[in-house]
Amino acid sequence: MAGSVPSRVDETKRRRGYDSLPGHLKVWAQTEPRIDADFILFDEAQDSDGVMLSVLGLQRHAQIIYVGDPYQQIYEWRGAVNAMAQIDVPERALTESFRFGPTFAALASCVLALLGERTPIRGQDGIGSIMVEDPNISPPVDAILCRSRPCSRPRQRPATRTCPRPFRD
Repeated sequence: MAGSVPSRVDETKRRRGYDSLPGHLKVWAQTEPRIDADFILFDEAQDSDGVMLSVLGLQRHAQIIYVGDPYQQIYEWRGAVNAMAQIDVPERALTESFRFGPTFAALASCVLALLGERTPIRGQDGIGSIMVEDPNISPPVDAILCRSRPCSRPRQRPATRTCPRPFRD
């Protein structure tokens, strides 16, 4: 009986025209493909999966450059793994951001230091940043990062560690 469940799911997918990218990726990976390239740049490696790591492991003819930030891993819930923690290669830190100035770079460095990071981030001197400290916000927060409106409602969570606040542009 259990063996029939996957076949029924597959049949239902076919009838409805459902196309599964992860399914296609797995089938392709099982062919042990050889990527015809001398160099492979694998971006967002912190959110890769075992299938892609196995395909890249087959590419012994190519130089593979893994790019990613383990502090930005967001797809662990769907089986993503931090590839950088699973491969044994020399590591180089990219520490300069072109997205913000020194104010937020200092704050980001402080937050990352709380997570054990020892390499500070540099911001662009030409990018001005404004950090607002509003004593009316309760409880005091360092930052609220939102991707949707419901997220923008403040959450009541006590801070266990804090960063000093002398950051100004």
